[in-house]
Amino acid sequence: MAEKTIMLCCAAGMSTSLLVSKMQKAAEANGINAEIFATSAADADAKLDEKIRTY
Repeated sequence: MAEKTIMLCCAAGMSTSLLVSKMQKAAEANGINAEIFATSAADADAKLDEKIRTY
């Protein structure tokens, strides 16, 4: 399980994929164990609920 979870939201959840990739590389380079993902703003609540149920 990742130490940090970072959710990026945008209108459709697709334009942030490049940012997610760069953030993952930066986290790895700095030894940070993080789960980073993108979702649409409309799905943000559902994704948060899903993550909470996972813990």
